[in-house]
Amino acid sequence: MIQALSFPLPLDDFYYDLNHSKKNLNKYNEECKRLCSKNESFTDIRLCSILLRFLNNSSTRTNNINSDYDDCILFNYWIYDKLEQKYKNDYYKKFVPIYGDLQAMWNSLIEKPSKNPYYDKCKPDNTIVNQNDWKQRKELYDYCVNYELIQKQMQFYENKCEQFYAYIKSHAPLYKQFKTLYSSENRNKWPEIYSKCEGYHPDTVLPLLDCHKDIKEEELSLAVKVPSKESPQYIPPRDTFSPDDLRLKNASSPPLTKAGDVLLGVVATAMTSGALYK
Repeated sequence: MIQALSFPLPLDDFYYDLNHSKKNLNKYNEECKRLCSKNESFTDIRLCSILLRFLNNSSTRTNNINSDYDDCILFNYWIYDKLEQKYKNDYYKKFVPIYGDLQAMWNSLIEKPSKNPYYDKCKPDNTIVNQNDWKQRKELYDYCVNYELIQKQMQFYENKCEQFYAYIKSHAPLYKQFKTLYSSENRNKWPEIYSKCEGYHPDTVLPLLDCHKDIKEEELSLAVKVPSKESPQYIPPRDTFSPDDLRLKNASSPPLTKAGDVLLGVVATAMTSGALYK
């Protein structure tokens, strides 16, 4: 049996800072109070401060092109997830106007050259609300970033090969779900994240690991000894994908086309009032 992942992943620090770090947040309190006072719905000073701190510490969109990964994608999914968790039971009355306010405020910070140090930084992604599978896209991108960063430093993980193998293999169901949803014949309709991460499919990268041969031999040996039982299962690390997630999401969430239309309408209305944030 392969052990579950026990070493930190490259993105752990990124998410720890967003979820727990209070470093320099007070620096943005007054600015966020001023910004939020102009909003009808989004008044979360702490979340606003996290946004401003993230933008302040981020590279411009131009400079971010050559980065190993796009932290703007990570942040957009993170902040959407935070709001969705908090307001999913009151989607239209609270989540939609709050998220619309946030996007309008966010755009006001990055589109004006006078808004240093936020200008030309990470843009809010208003397409997430229309994604049935946004949680799976987030998980897939997290996996791809973690894989790429670990793969580049494998010399530091030489004693963790079996655990890294388990981490990679635990994402096979996620790729299977995307393959089911998006036909290989219509690649132009694939989500951008799926296209970017296609090359990190477990079937492709597992054979590249030094421990792959030994693990496959161990699996074969166990299968021969106990032919009536399933081959050993890998312990899923952290928050792994469940094929039921999407069905549960579809059953509990409002129709996304309607929700997206409502949200985009709120954002458009808010943006016409952009002078509020000058």
